[in-house]
Amino acid sequence: MKNINMIKSKYLKFFPYDGLSIKEIETIENVLKVELPVDFKKIASFFSGGISVGGIDFFDFKRDDNNLNIIDETLRLRKETLLNEDMIFLAELSESCVIFNVKAEPAIVWCDSIEVSIDNFLNNSFQNSPNTWDKFCDFFLEMLNSEIEDF
Repeated sequence: MKNINMIKSKYLKFFPYDGLSIKEIETIENVLKVELPVDFKKIASFFSGGISVGGIDFFDFKRDDNNLNIIDETLRLRKETLLNEDMIFLAELSESCVIFNVKAEPAIVWCDSIEVSIDNFLNNSFQNSPNTWDKFCDFFLEMLNSEIEDF
């Protein structure tokens, strides 16, 4: 696992501190019925989503009726039976989605929107090879480095 303190230091050079409280992290876990990986919790302690990093417009990690957030968007996709209970919907781009599997590797799958289905994730049967990262921290660091290059 990448050094989260290094990621945090790099992040705070370009973005304001905007982390979740332990209670807000527990809300995500309780409502979505998942146990979030340690790297996600540590990054969420200084980054709460809701902004663009590396070209990814992350959904807000905090549940807020005024903003798209990971809780409501994940529940919506689960209801449509496109995700199982181990998956969290992190972001939606014009024609692609970023999905976070909290229990398996790769943890992050960035795939075409039309290919978001439980079968594709469980069987790795995507027609177009998705971009993947084994850990959330690997994905976040790559997006952060991409963003910093643009400064």
